Amino acid sequence: MRRTFNLSLVAALSSLLMVSVAMAAEPCVGLSEEHKTLYDAAVQEGTTLAAEADHSAAIAAFLRAAKLCDEDPRVDFQVAQAYEAIGKCDMARFWYEELLTHDEEDHATLVKKERKQALDASTRLRVQCPNSVRVDFECEPGVMVSLGVELSGVCPLAGRVEGGTYELTMAAEGFQTQAFELKLAAEDGQNRIFLPPMQATVPDSLGAKVTIQCHGVQSAKLGDVDGPCGGEVDIAQGTYDMTVPGVGDAGAIELKLGDSAVVHLAAATPVEEIVYVEPSSPMTTAGWILTSTGAVVFGGGLAVHLLSESDRAGALAQRHSGSAAAQTTIDDAQLMSTLGLVGVGVGGAALLTGGLLLYLGQSDSDIPTVQAFVTPEEGFISVGGQW
Repeated sequence: MRRTFNLSLVAALSSLLMVSVAMAAEPCVGLSEEHKTLYDAAVQEGTTLAAEADHSAAIAAFLRAAKLCDEDPRVDFQVAQAYEAIGKCDMARFWYEELLTHDEEDHATLVKKERKQALDASTRLRVQCPNSVRVDFECEPGVMVSLGVELSGVCPLAGRVEGGTYELTMAAEGFQTQAFELKLAAEDGQNRIFLPPMQATVPDSLGAKVTIQCHGVQSAKLGDVDGPCGGEVDIAQGTYDMTVPGVGDAGAIELKLGDSAVVHLAAATPVEEIVYVEPSSPMTTAGWILTSTGAVVFGGGLAVHLLSESDRAGALAQRHSGSAAAQTTIDDAQLMSTLGLVGVGVGGAALLTGGLLLYLGQSDSDIPTVQAFVTPEEGFISVGGQW
C-alpha cells in the first residue's frame, strides 16, 4: 500500500510552526501599537544612555520599559549592569535574579550568554553584599512607595536593600502621606509586605467645616487659612490660632475629623468708664479716726485686763500658801485689771461712735444732719439725733 503526502499541506504547517517559534522567541508581542512604540523608545533611550555611561538615566529609561512589559530578560540584564556600574550592589543582585526567573523556554534563549553572566554575578554579589534583603511591596496601583532613599517607585514595587531600619512612606495625589517605621533583617530572606489602602487616609482638603460669624470685624484667619465672615470653610483637622487682621489674637480652636464648628468673632466695644471720687466729709474723717483709735484702745484694754486677772489669780494662790508678798501683787493686779476695763469701755464707745459717724457720712449727695441736745428730765440726760 502506497502512502502519499500533500506537499502543500506540509509546507503550510512548517510555515505556521516557524511563525509560532518566532513569536515565542520575541517578547512583548502582545503590546498594543501605542504601548509597543513607547516600549521600543524607552529601550532605545536606555541603550544609548548606557553606551554614554550615563547609567542612572539609563536605569530610569529601562525601568519605564519594564513597567510596560516585563517579559524581556535583555532589559533585566541591562538594568542589572547599570546598577552594578554605579555601585548599587543590592539592586544589581535583584535584577540579575530577575533575569534568572525567566523560563528557559520563554524568551530566555535570547540571552544564553547573559544568563551565564547573571549566575556568576549573583554569586559574586552575595559575597559583596551579604546583608542584602529582598522586599516586595503590594498596595494599590499608582501609590508611590519610598523606602528611605534606597528604593522608591510606583506600586507594586520590588527590590533589594541592605538590612536595617527604614522610614517607609506612601503617597498619592490628593491624599495625606503615610509614614511607617520598617525593620529589615538579612536572615529574613524575602519580605512580602502588604501596605494599607489609601482610602483610610484623610484628604488634605477635607477634615472639618468651620463657619465664622463676624460681629464688628471685616475678616478673620484660621492659621494661614482665610476665613470669610459668614462663609463655610473646609479645613484639615488640627489646632488653629484665630486672628483678626488689625486687631490681633482671638484665641485658638481645635478641629477634629468630621467636626462642624461655628466661630463667633466680635470686636471689643469701648466702654466709657465713669470714675466717681467721693469727697471726704469731716464726719467720715472723724468716724475713721474714732473707729481706728477705739479699736486700738479696746484691744489694749482687753489684753491688760486679761493679763492682770491671770496675775491676780496666781497671787491669790500664793497668799493661801502663806506668802507675804502675795497681797502686794494682788493689789497691783486689781488696779491694772480696773484700768483695762476702763480701756475696754472707752475703746468700745469710740468704736460705736466712729461707726455711727461713718454711716452718717457715707453719702455726700444727701448728707444727714445730726442734732444733739441735752435736757434735764427727772435727773436724766437724753441725747437725740435726726437723719
